[in-house]
Amino acid sequence: MSSIRLPTSQVKKGFLILLGCGVLFILACYPAITSFSPERGKVGTEVTITGKRFGATADENTVRFSGLQAVDVQVPGENTIVARVPEGARTGLISVTTRNGFGESEKDFIVEGKSE
Repeated sequence: MSSIRLPTSQVKKGFLILLGCGVLFILACYPAITSFSPERGKVGTEVTITGKRFGATADENTVRFSGLQAVDVQVPGENTIVARVPEGARTGLISVTTRNGFGESEKDFIVEGKSE
C-alpha cells in the first residue's frame, strides 16, 4: 500500500489518504475540533471544546492554546474536552493531540488582555 499526496486545500484536516490495490481509502482517526466556547477570554478561562475522536480521559489528550499546553483538562463526555487557557497564551488556534494524531481549530481563540 502506498500513500498519495493531494494539495493541502483538497484534504480535510484529520484524514489520512492511502491508495491500495487501486482503491482509495480515507481513514479518519485524528482528533477533530468542530467548535469551542467561549470564543474569547482571559488567561484562566474555562473553554469547552467539542469535536470527534478525542481520548477517553484527560491523560489521553494534550490541549494547547497557541502552542502552550492547557492546564486543568477534563473530559466530561465522549465528544467534549474542557480546559483552562494557560498563562502566556496568545490569540491563536486550539489544538488537541491524542495517540492517534493531532487536530486543530479552524479559527483562533481570542485571548483578551494580550496584544493580538
